[in-house]
Amino acid sequence: MMNGEEEKQQEQKNEPDGDSIEKITEYAQEQSDKANVYIQYRIYNNHGVMAGDDAQFETIHVGADASGDKSRTGSVFEEEGGLPRWLADNYASYAMSLMAAAAAFDSLPYTWVIGAAQRLYESFPYSEEKDNVHAQEEILRQFSAEICKGEMNTYIGITSIDVVHFTDPHYRETILRYIWQQYPQLHQNIISWLQSYNMHRPLTMSKRALEVMGFLAGEDFIYFLHEVVPQVSANKNISTDMMVGQILILLNQREEHKRNVYNLLRVWSREERIHHLLTALFVCAQLNDKNDIMRDIVENYIQGTLREIQEKVSLKYRSGLYDFMGAGIRSFTFYRMLIETLEDVVNTQDSQRQRRNVFELFLRLFAIDVSQARPQKGEEVIFIMLCTAKHQVSDKLCFLWRLVWECGHYRQLVYDLLARYDVKIAGTKSGYSVERFADKVLGEVYPKEMRQDICSKIHRRARDA
Repeated sequence: MMNGEEEKQQEQKNEPDGDSIEKITEYAQEQSDKANVYIQYRIYNNHGVMAGDDAQFETIHVGADASGDKSRTGSVFEEEGGLPRWLADNYASYAMSLMAAAAAFDSLPYTWVIGAAQRLYESFPYSEEKDNVHAQEEILRQFSAEICKGEMNTYIGITSIDVVHFTDPHYRETILRYIWQQYPQLHQNIISWLQSYNMHRPLTMSKRALEVMGFLAGEDFIYFLHEVVPQVSANKNISTDMMVGQILILLNQREEHKRNVYNLLRVWSREERIHHLLTALFVCAQLNDKNDIMRDIVENYIQGTLREIQEKVSLKYRSGLYDFMGAGIRSFTFYRMLIETLEDVVNTQDSQRQRRNVFELFLRLFAIDVSQARPQKGEEVIFIMLCTAKHQVSDKLCFLWRLVWECGHYRQLVYDLLARYDVKIAGTKSGYSVERFADKVLGEVYPKEMRQDICSKIHRRARDA
């Protein structure tokens, strides 16, 4: 039995952690820089969202008058062995870098390709002995590329541009494959060059660089496994996680690598290395055949976070919680597994203090959901929307909300978070109302008058914010 002083100390331990409350509140605020990383990622990979005026996602069309004229003389593809000889004669030269850039960024704007060629050339050995760079059009013709007219459609309209284009679309893969296979001493130069475009504008170029990395990984999986994958642990950076995750998605499209991708993700899902979990989650949230792995990731992450909340430390899981939610890319499958896991966990807790830890985690996740949603673009907060929608986890989610509310421990925080969402949706066409949400969640336990009073308090806080 505890004496009075011990009981008082124990109760103090059970009080809401001030740092935790402050952190949860921070999640709900507009963290534009970090939120935009995930918004751009969803746009960049076209996960059911439209590119708005903040996306700068370009659509490029090659003009109908692109000649595709194979009658021109002097191309390395005209005679057997022409490509190997040309590359041997032009090793580590500007011409070689222009060939690689044209192959990687075929049918993109001429200025982009020239800039990419210069960037790669500067990484080559001996590039300090600068070539006398001139007549790019003549160099391009040597490997059946041409400069032709095209159009780029951006958020401000259509612009006429010059585009670099191969007369035969098969040439680009031939070039990339040959350079990669025959010049292993340039592997690091090429990979670093392509990585330099990762998650940078122009996004069309960034996406193409990633596609080329996926192609090269498919040609040489062992190099990818031993030289690129370890960057996840070494860099501990969310942009690296995104990059490696997208390459794995591309590899998964090749039948010979499906099993390799599955086995790698399976190993990562059971580890305690945060960035392995995040990278695997990026992949699983975008593929429909990896749900068994995604469930392991979600359960692993939830259990790890709860341990840190219990021990009042923030080492790995809690500090990466925002990224965990971002890596789920607002996938309903991810949210379903998240809600099911939270319900299973709360039902197995033996003490009120342990249940409060689950409630704290729930509110952290909700606050992040508020931060990452874009109601002005039609994106609702999923932790609210699933309560009022007909979904297989709607009842489970309402059950969790009622437990949090009835506990009373974080009630003022719930008021604040809902008020922040009220502010965020102001002026949008969102169909959300706090009254509808309160009726759904609390209708069975609170009379109408009390629910109206709760909603009034939330609206008042929103007005005062």
